Amino acid sequence: SIHVAYAGKPLFSGARVHWKVRVWDRDDRVSAYSEPAWWEMGLLKPTDWTARWIACDESKRLGAELRLGQWIWVPDASDKTPVAFLRRSFDLEPSVKIEGAVIKMNADNAFELHINGGFVGSNRFWDMPREYDITPVLQPGLNVIAVKVVNSVEPGGLRAALRIRFADGRSLDLASDADWLVSTTEEPKWQAADVDQSTWKHAAVLPSDKADRWKQIKDPFGPQRSVCLRKEFKLARRIVRARAYASGLGLYELQVNGHRVGNDVFAPGWTDYSRRVQYQVYDVTALLHEGSNVVGAILGNGWFSGDLGWTRKPPFSQGPLRFILQLEIEYDDGTRDRVVTDRTWQTHTSAITRDTFYHGETYDARLEMPGWALPTFTAQGWVPAVELEQGGKLVAEPCEPIQVTQELRAIQITEPAAGVYVFDFGQNAAGYARLSVHGPRGTCVRLRFAEILRPDGHIYRDNLRAAEATDYYILKGDGQEVWEPRFTYHGFRYCEVTGYPGKPTVDSLVFRVFHSAAAPAGRFECSNPLLNQIWQNIMWSQRSNMHSVWTDCPQRDERMGWTGDAVAMAPTACWNMQMARFFTKWMRDLTDGQGEDG
Repeated sequence: SIHVAYAGKPLFSGARVHWKVRVWDRDDRVSAYSEPAWWEMGLLKPTDWTARWIACDESKRLGAELRLGQWIWVPDASDKTPVAFLRRSFDLEPSVKIEGAVIKMNADNAFELHINGGFVGSNRFWDMPREYDITPVLQPGLNVIAVKVVNSVEPGGLRAALRIRFADGRSLDLASDADWLVSTTEEPKWQAADVDQSTWKHAAVLPSDKADRWKQIKDPFGPQRSVCLRKEFKLARRIVRARAYASGLGLYELQVNGHRVGNDVFAPGWTDYSRRVQYQVYDVTALLHEGSNVVGAILGNGWFSGDLGWTRKPPFSQGPLRFILQLEIEYDDGTRDRVVTDRTWQTHTSAITRDTFYHGETYDARLEMPGWALPTFTAQGWVPAVELEQGGKLVAEPCEPIQVTQELRAIQITEPAAGVYVFDFGQNAAGYARLSVHGPRGTCVRLRFAEILRPDGHIYRDNLRAAEATDYYILKGDGQEVWEPRFTYHGFRYCEVTGYPGKPTVDSLVFRVFHSAAAPAGRFECSNPLLNQIWQNIMWSQRSNMHSVWTDCPQRDERMGWTGDAVAMAPTACWNMQMARFFTKWMRDLTDGQGEDG
């Protein structure tokens, strides 16, 4: 732009504006006009929005009022008991039909949960209870909950609760108590249903004076469980134009009739959500048709309700994940229609059981609901959405969205230990890994990310501090499965793969690199290879720290918009890429975040 201000007629929401340009040289000679181009206006006033913010009704969620049981531990344990293995068995009638099942737990300091021998999830933070949907892992007859708890100093402890809802309306609740069994010996296949329990003891219920140290666990707004939302509607005439105005908190992915809309990653981007929430506009004309249609969204935590910053608490969230959509439709006869988010939408938890930027994403493919964003889907078990109060001001996204710009394949795969495969992608960058795998149902593949290796060939992760930087994929066992995360990212060159069924190849993982997709502005090249490589390193560092705001790092438990890092790099960044829109947006963020005292 050369900052020629628009001086035409006042523009209105949704208007399409056509324009062309010509220029004069220093001798006042005028060029021919350019080819006509156009843009469309967004929704300019709050009153243009008739859609409502909606969310999953927490009161209808199976585990909403599930109270954790008693704190239990090893009988007569010392303060230095480093690890404990706890089990609880129960039987289900052979003919019973399970409608839903959840388990909730937390442990001091960390736990790893298995049910019926299969991995379910893990948690390193004792003050954040975790909840898991275990519907697909339960079976008729014997079921076994097995938990490994790792403790550091002072007494350890575990508390848990399980709720199963049956199709006939009955329910079963189990909680941590003295009926659980415990051992301090890690036996082979300790998590299996048929392990020898003859040497295991009954757990000790910790007295109230020892459990007092855990009373500070009271924050209900930890990272939220990912949810799906859907709305089915009918269109009676031929469509000539359709625009979706959408936003979500924390992150959202939009779908129409089973197709993902757009290529944006981490929409709507990071702002001070109490002041300003960005929305995106998508042309969905080609995805709609006469008859029944479905629009849907998947929500994740992102910057809104993830464990961001030093406190590991959501910095903005004061409740559930939420979504807003206004679908404007124009027919061939000139009439219009509108579909908006309201309480007529349906909601359900997704197959993403955990997602945060620091710790990664866990995806249980057994929880998938095939066709959930198609009109042919029967939404059994889905519950109506609830409407929420308006949040921050909705504004159009002013800068380039985050998008995948490059794919890298491994240049080498090593096996530093049996079953441990380390992929070397040859370049440190920011993004995630897309996994291709074929194996039995319930197999858990773990992906851990790092920037460098130890001398023995294993990955080095001490620099990540508290960030787990780990993704889990649990197979559904249905042929070749391809998966990539939606709501996490990592800074890495190396990816350690364990649990892979068979031996992976270079085609098993693809490094998907993404960043705020500002266009190139310039490049550097000279006769000195070292200087050329330094410039390439600068470019990779710049791209790895452009994710809606300018960050200080892409890998550890930080990734914040520190201005001290940016001030050293901003002039160089502007020579490398077209940064005007990016920095304008970020300066607005800084103004929004400024306190009354300056």
